Amino acid sequence: MKDIKIKGLRPTLRIKKRFLLIKYTTEVNSKTTQMDEKKLLFEINNHLLNILGTHQFGEFGVWFVKEQCDMKHNLLVLKVTTSGVEKVSAALSLGLTAGQNNVRCSILKVSGTLRGINDHKKKLEK
Repeated sequence: MKDIKIKGLRPTLRIKKRFLLIKYTTEVNSKTTQMDEKKLLFEINNHLLNILGTHQFGEFGVWFVKEQCDMKHNLLVLKVTTSGVEKVSAALSLGLTAGQNNVRCSILKVSGTLRGINDHKKKLEK
């Protein structure tokens, strides 16, 4: 039996994606605090789900890249389709509460590759 090779999608059929580098700050009564990573990602996911709705949340393919998240420097990386970049960034700018913590998110960089995000993170660390 011959080995059957499955072809990938043609580049014109692939869904284009963008990576958002997000800097977040958490405050309790104007004191900066640290939050648990799982709790923070869960709260941001719920916030986006409530603002965008289930249809747009799924359509935009919102996904956290956990390997690239840097909790020491309060940086998160979010993967979104090109059509959802503006709406997701607007939803994140509204601010959210996680328990008693107020969380503010600001988008530092939008890039088409993880390499661009990593280069920008290295510049921030210097």
